[in-house]
Amino acid sequence: MNNKNYFIFAAAIALASCSVDEYMGENPEFTQTTKENIIGFGGDTGSMSRATSNTGSTEQMLDNHFIVYGCKKTPSSSNYQKVFDNYWVWYEDAKTSSNSNKWEYVGNSGKTIKGYDGSTLVTLPNAQYIKYWDYSADHYRFVAGTPQSQVTFNVDNTSKNVTGATVEDLAGHINPNATGTPISQNPVYISAPIQINKDNVSSPKYGEAVKLTFTRLQTRVRVGIYETIPGYEITDIVFYRQGSTVAETGETKKSNVILTSATDNYFNGGANVEATVTYDWTGENAPTYTVTYANGGGNGTSGYEPSKNWYGGKFAGIKATSSNPVEASSSNSTIIKDLYGTDDDMDETTGYFTVLSTTNATPSALVIKCNFTLKSLDGSGETIIVKGATAAIPAAYCNWEPNKMYTYIFKISQKTNGTTGDPTDSDDKPGLFPITFDATVEATEEGYETIINTPSITTYQEGSVTDKGIEYKTGKEIVITVMENDILQPLSETDNTVRFVKVYYLGQTEKTEAELVVTRPETVTKYVTIKGKTAKFKPEATDITGTTGDFGYYAIEYCYKAPPSAAYKYKVIKVKRE
Repeated sequence: MNNKNYFIFAAAIALASCSVDEYMGENPEFTQTTKENIIGFGGDTGSMSRATSNTGSTEQMLDNHFIVYGCKKTPSSSNYQKVFDNYWVWYEDAKTSSNSNKWEYVGNSGKTIKGYDGSTLVTLPNAQYIKYWDYSADHYRFVAGTPQSQVTFNVDNTSKNVTGATVEDLAGHINPNATGTPISQNPVYISAPIQINKDNVSSPKYGEAVKLTFTRLQTRVRVGIYETIPGYEITDIVFYRQGSTVAETGETKKSNVILTSATDNYFNGGANVEATVTYDWTGENAPTYTVTYANGGGNGTSGYEPSKNWYGGKFAGIKATSSNPVEASSSNSTIIKDLYGTDDDMDETTGYFTVLSTTNATPSALVIKCNFTLKSLDGSGETIIVKGATAAIPAAYCNWEPNKMYTYIFKISQKTNGTTGDPTDSDDKPGLFPITFDATVEATEEGYETIINTPSITTYQEGSVTDKGIEYKTGKEIVITVMENDILQPLSETDNTVRFVKVYYLGQTEKTEAELVVTRPETVTKYVTIKGKTAKFKPEATDITGTTGDFGYYAIEYCYKAPPSAAYKYKVIKVKRE
């Protein structure tokens, strides 16, 4: 099965995020060895398909081999004893005493180990012998990795316990690449650490093949853009980087989509990057590991480039012809560069970039901000320049985990929150529609997509409709309702649950929904009563007392994904003091 999770955001730009494509290769069963006292291995690459290379079956993705370190702890010693000291394990479709699952490790000195393509990986310098379960040992610990040329296990000299691993020559896209030379993207797989206790009554236990589950350290990400503005086409699009108040400049970057984070060094990337894997054995029944990155690598270069910004493909935004299709022009295009742009690090057949995982303890929301020019299709030559269109991806969908695949789709529509005037002038209002979370699709079969309409917040106050439009005033209740899938929703009366409503007073500074998604207000400043399908609150004149103006802004928050990976919809209203 190839499962995908889609998340689509709409307004000036709308976003869809695809997370996790399950591994489609063959995962062999992990059977018990023919003799319960002989140690055997099995390998499984986990859940990611379509690696940059070594795609297909488990043995193909692991390039027919991995190296393993294993040690045991006996009651007679405070230290561990080495059992498998960086043993090679290779795929061999044969049944032997040490090979019950097509993964062999016994061989004489001079044994040739070949990769999946038939090339020679190594000639064993030393013989590797059959190993037996020691039932006097309290427990065993095993770790593994591939390719052998890039993975070195770190073993404590005294205890002989394995504490981590060093991975060299990793690479991940982060900056635009138009040089013609793609960044090296060979996959590296690390197994989850496994501790097998003698007193285990169920798997894993002594006498069974050691089941090693591998995870690819790299992640795959792609960012697509298309426009759906009737009667217009995009003729130019430029993006903002983190902290900049003007659009990106420079031919190598200005048309590349930019994801920005408020967190320093949130993104990891570069060439010849060195990673440190640290094993945590404190949870002996479920040990874990973490990954950190550092400058350097196998060739001694310093290619590590942490950054607040990550650059996707370049979008030219030119008129389509039969030989020169337009990028970012149509949601119906089947041409990869139309939707995902172009870059020499991009997989031309899928639009994915190979990237390094994010390693921050707290996921950060990501923002995309751009200017674009619209040209009328009626032949009049009219153009409209839209500035500062912004969309935010909630932090819940921005943690790039190893071995997963993410897709973000930004839809540029007539519901823009950019302005055709001066973004710094309060009189030049943005579009009527803020950025909204438009759809969620979870665990669908590949090739299918179910669309769920965006949550829509409606507010009403008696007497608020005037000749000048809608004017909310202090001293009167404001009623809140929420629609999802064209259905009026029953609201929750329990905090931090789906469909719970909160209201914040923002002062006299108006904020967009994108800003609130990135930096959620910390203090609830207005009491809300919730009953059935309505919520009510009363803005008071005292809320605004002491400020220089006669108005204030309130943010209404609707929870549509519960904590800890919470996601919220916001509506901001202006209230005049009476």
